Amino acid sequence: KYFQKSFLKGGIKMKSVMIVTLWDSNNYGAYLQAFSLGNYCRKLGYNVSYLEDSKEDHKLKNQISKKLNKTVYQIKLARKFKKAKNVFKLVSHSFAVDYVLVGADEVWNVNNNYFQHLDYYLGYNLNSKKIISYAPSCNGTKKGEFLSVYSNKNFTNFNRISVRDNNTASLVYSIQGTNPKVVLDPTFLTDNYEEFIITPSINNYVFVYGYGFLKEEISEIKRFASDRNLKIISAGAFLDWTDEQICASPFEFLGLIKHSEYVFTSTFHGTVFSIIFNKIFFSFARNNSKVLEILDLFDLNKRNLSNYYNGKELDNNIDYDKVNLILKNLRKESKQFLLDSFNND
Repeated sequence: KYFQKSFLKGGIKMKSVMIVTLWDSNNYGAYLQAFSLGNYCRKLGYNVSYLEDSKEDHKLKNQISKKLNKTVYQIKLARKFKKAKNVFKLVSHSFAVDYVLVGADEVWNVNNNYFQHLDYYLGYNLNSKKIISYAPSCNGTKKGEFLSVYSNKNFTNFNRISVRDNNTASLVYSIQGTNPKVVLDPTFLTDNYEEFIITPSINNYVFVYGYGFLKEEISEIKRFASDRNLKIISAGAFLDWTDEQICASPFEFLGLIKHSEYVFTSTFHGTVFSIIFNKIFFSFARNNSKVLEILDLFDLNKRNLSNYYNGKELDNNIDYDKVNLILKNLRKESKQFLLDSFNND
């Protein structure tokens, strides 16, 4: 299996990294950030494992909907993710490793009720002499909310701290009094996804990724697709107003974005992968601080239809030469943070 390699390479014991993140989520962004961070560490020559305790609640009751077709979709999707998760080598918190990487995703968002807020996410009770945070996010969590969950905990167990966004940097500063490094989401660490992408059997479509759209947003997407004689395809959530809802694995999801004509999304990672694959995309960012910040980071604020759509024809122009230059520099900085963290023992 992909990450389940021997600890020996050429007869020499490889150094080991345990990643503490939300690997078990049935969500494309959560899965792919865990995968990409592990993939990058593996390419650096480390033996990679994941903390097995970082699990979501996937009981059958969570898959049941009032709509039978939605329930069937969710169960099929869960099976796709279960198979994909077999690439992760899982270990207990007591497993001794050279380095621990905590993050990314929303492991510091105490308002996210889809997972347990474990002490491991703050570097406690882990068997390593060097514990590093890489790109965790608190989303919009405030200091008081954070301390109500982690009342006797702080960030002092970390040897080095990085975060994914400015909101999280502010939270760390308010508790710790230090300014952490802001780095890219791990999905940006993979330079080329071609070896992982599964190409879809369909073409000529608009791809929609999100977990809920407003009536006016749906109307705009339908108008846009109809004007161009394109199908509307969705994945990851059962959107019954789209032409086809695909139960895609994470790597099929990548293919659906890459080979689409256009992308409409309301999510952080939908925006991220649209940028990675240089797609013409439109984002319903609304008040989502994660999406707003990533758009601002790449000077793509006009892709936010929640602010900029005024009934005129949607803008098909994105200067990806400029975007890719920004990405190149930020990716270099983010990789350097990890390299420095590993090398400065």
